[in-house]
Amino acid sequence: MVTTVPEIGNSTFLIHPRGMEHWLEDVTKRIPGLRSYLGKRFNGANPTDDEISAELLRAPTVLPRYYGKTSTGQNVRGIFAVLPLTGQQLLDLYEHDRKKFFERICHAMLLLKAKGVSHIGTGALTGSVLTFFGGRLPDLPGVTLNSGNTLTGIMTADLVKKVIEDFSIQNPLVAILGAGGSVGSVLNAELAQARGLRLMLVDSLGRAEKQVAKLKSQALTPIFSAKRVEEIATCDIVVVLTSASPYCLKREHLKSGTVVIDCTTPRNTTSDLGQFPEILVLDGDAVLAPKIRRFDYGAPFGTIYACHAETLVLALNGINYASNKTNPFVGMAQPEMALPMRRWAKSVGLNQLPPHHSFGKKITDGRLSEFMNFRTNVRQN
Repeated sequence: MVTTVPEIGNSTFLIHPRGMEHWLEDVTKRIPGLRSYLGKRFNGANPTDDEISAELLRAPTVLPRYYGKTSTGQNVRGIFAVLPLTGQQLLDLYEHDRKKFFERICHAMLLLKAKGVSHIGTGALTGSVLTFFGGRLPDLPGVTLNSGNTLTGIMTADLVKKVIEDFSIQNPLVAILGAGGSVGSVLNAELAQARGLRLMLVDSLGRAEKQVAKLKSQALTPIFSAKRVEEIATCDIVVVLTSASPYCLKREHLKSGTVVIDCTTPRNTTSDLGQFPEILVLDGDAVLAPKIRRFDYGAPFGTIYACHAETLVLALNGINYASNKTNPFVGMAQPEMALPMRRWAKSVGLNQLPPHHSFGKKITDGRLSEFMNFRTNVRQN
């Protein structure tokens, strides 16, 4: 049976491969056509990693398609704009040559506008451009941009609540690492309105203190701030929203029975942490989407990243903004947009959490039972 791939639709998602140990293999595997491109550039020779890295900085944006239906039957068609750079390469570019980082992503957006898309979403580190430089971006007439941070905050809040229910965690202490960022602004506000938990906002730059001051008067749950990763040692659930090195999680930071939800790219947690049976590492930032076909961009098949889903939600609902300055999905995420985003996502069936996954693989019932036994033993002791 031959499947015809539709032509370009009205939305696109700007992403990059996650940084992994075998980063070149990851890049070439996930981006169709890149291996043949590199082969031509080096005439079949075996270049060094430094030569390949330099070449990838000059490589063109690659455009694989995605298509299918949402759970409520809406047709989805669009394209990925893939920057063929690993997360670490983009971090290095962001830290050492901010101008080139900005220009590279803006160039991709102009290319996508020329292809006629109406909505452009940004994923992982490319979202930093909309968060921190959104006000400086030139308006693209007929194109609405979004960072993906609003729906990511919403789905992460829902995942925290699901973890509390699934693992019967009573009055949990929940830590948010990187709470002062854009996703954190939505997640903090959502969880501050949840009962039956305690909330620790962690940020080394002092931004968490401002979040606590803003939320505390109307919060329905105890909420306080912290600055160091060492302060999460008593937490039951740890949500990771930052890849910053001060927050690189290690076993000694966590008590037995802790659930870690990692929403970062590049990942803050390593597979080594997932090897401890008394610690459960869950993948965050995912929305159930079993009928949307796409290339392997990191999320488990049958799901899409929440930041990608936000782009589809806006496009399918016809939500458009004429200017970046008035667009609430450019710049820091605005907690007051969570309610309409929830409504729009539900209307197109992009509001459901997938089964629990860890490092891209569905967690087996046996592993879940093993972890539950550890939690039971911890409570009894």
